[in-house]
Formats: sequence, C-alpha cells, structure tokens
Amino acid sequence: MFKSKKSDSSLKVNTKPIIIASICFIIFMLLLTIGCLVYLKELTDNNTKEIMGEEYQKYDNYYVMISGNRKSYFWKRVYEGAKEALDENSYIEVLGNNLSEEYSTAALMQIAINSRVDGIILEAAESTEITRLINEANDAGIPVVTAVNDNNSSMRKSFVGVNSYNLGMAYGQQVCEIVKASGGIENGTSKTTVLVLMNANTDNNIQNIVFSGIKDAVKDCPTPENIDLKTIAISNNAAFAAEEFIRDIFIKQVDMPDIIICMDELNTTCVYQEAVDYNKVGRINIIGYDDSDTILRGIERNVIYSTISVDTKQIGADCIKALEEYKKTGHVSAYFDVDISVITADNVNKYLGDTDESVIE
Repeated sequence: MFKSKKSDSSLKVNTKPIIIASICFIIFMLLLTIGCLVYLKELTDNNTKEIMGEEYQKYDNYYVMISGNRKSYFWKRVYEGAKEALDENSYIEVLGNNLSEEYSTAALMQIAINSRVDGIILEAAESTEITRLINEANDAGIPVVTAVNDNNSSMRKSFVGVNSYNLGMAYGQQVCEIVKASGGIENGTSKTTVLVLMNANTDNNIQNIVFSGIKDAVKDCPTPENIDLKTIAISNNAAFAAEEFIRDIFIKQVDMPDIIICMDELNTTCVYQEAVDYNKVGRINIIGYDDSDTILRGIERNVIYSTISVDTKQIGADCIKALEEYKKTGHVSAYFDVDISVITADNVNKYLGDTDESVIE
C-alpha cells in the first residue's frame, strides 16, 4: 500500500519567533553596551578627579619659578611663600619639576618664553646668555623678577633678595664672636684662619660685596690683624661636584681653617657632614646659611656654630607682589630687601620643629 505524502506547507518552519528573539537580543546588547560606556565614563571622570585632587581650573595669570637647585629646602620655602601670596585667579609652578629630563636654567627660561607665561621668577646669573634671555622675555611682554641672585645688566623688572653687605656684616660679626669665645683675640697670640666658600656659578659682584661686609665687620673686632681671611670658589655644575670639592678640603689641606663660612645651603650641609665624617667636630667652627632641619640639628649638636637665616617665604611673597604690581601699574620698585636673622645654640630651639621639608614633591 502507498502512504500519502505530507503537504509541503507542513514542512515549513515558523521563523517569526526567531526573528523577534534576535531583534530583542540585539536591542538588549545595544542597551547593555550603552550602559557600560556611560558607567565607564563616570568611572574615568571620578578617577581623574581623585588623581588630580581637583577639577581643572582656568587662571588669569600663570607664573613660573626657575632656580638652579629647585629641590633644595631653601627654594621649597620660597615657592611656598609665593604660592601663599597668590590671589585665586593666579597660579604658579616650579618649572622643570614635572619634566622627564633635567634642563639648565637657560633652557627652562626658553621654555617659559615659548610657553608665553605671564611672569617669571628667576634665580639669575650675570652671564651673557641669561641677560639675553631676560631681555627676550621682556620683549615678549613677560616680566621677569630676579630672586636671591640678580642680573643687574638685564631688563628684569625687580630684584628680591638680601642686602649683600649686611649679609657679610652678619657673617663677620659671627667670626668675632667665635674668636672672642676662643680667647685668641684677648691674648693676641693666636692666628685665626677663616675660609669663605664662594660659589663659582654665582654672580661674583654679589659675593664680593658679601666679602667686603665680612672684612669690614672683622675690622671692628679687637686685634683684627690676627684674623686671616681666605676665599675659595666651589663649582656645583655637576652632580656631587660641591660634595667632592669640600671633601678634598678636609682630605688634602694640611692646615685646616679654624672657621669655614658657607654662602648657601648645599655647602653648609656638605661641610657639616664632612666635619662629622673626618672627626673635625670642635676643631672647625662652621658658620652656615639657611635654616633647613639638617642645619638646625647641626647647631643643636654643636657641630655648626651658627647660621644666617633668610626669610625665604618673604622672598616668594615679594616676588609675587612685584609681578602683580608691575602687571597692574606698569611700574615696580627695582629692589625688595629681605630680612635675615642669626641662629645660634642660644635660640635654635625657637626654630626647630618649624621646618617643612615636603613643600614640593
């Protein structure tokens, strides 16, 4: 017997539910993708805010600070003083901190000029190149205020720093105090040798004025003829150059000086360390510069006799004052004098605990 064939219509598959399911799946995946993108954007924005610490903000004025040793305690405090003096519409940055390479002062000046910043605070030098760059910035409408070290031959708008002669007088008066305490001046039999460490990379005119102040202060001491002043120039161009130079003084010099005068923080710290390493504590009197925690501890431990403290925050604040005054009026005082004080074992406790080494990371 023959079986009847099923009709062709009964063999056809109903594809309508499959199509509807596919469409629903595509819509679901599309909505899921959009949701993930929105979530990812919010997550990224939140992470950016956490990393930056605050949302981006536009400022009317963008200033930069350029110094040869921007990571030193001294320049950290200068920066802090400048930052505190800013109004809410201005911003300042230590140029070079966030760069992957180390650049010279001249290269950083060129970067600042090319970036069209609104003002530059510069630890200057009397070199022809720095003079040219300051003048180039001035021609571009960017005011330059020099700090600590000046370039008087340039078109800088103002200089903020210590009166060099008064600084030298303060050093010289400390020399007299040391000699009097040792009894050498009273009996007139002992010769006191004083070695002044100068910076080979700093303006000689300023250092010569400091040295003149030292000589004049020593003249007022009893029997000044018993005080022998000498100078030596130390270069800090290369890494650890100053440390090696000062180490050689302790190793190679036959007649060690009785007193060493340091004109910057780095040399003070190096001399302090070498005096400890080579068992010269009590044999050499150190007169330092600046009031970093290391230097203050050296005074507390009677390794450093005294140090000249400069109001570093005042330097930063006066630099901002000079820039903003010039931008508002087109005129500004050519010189801002900064206060100094002498720190010894008698008053070091007043300064200990008041230092912050982490102003700039």
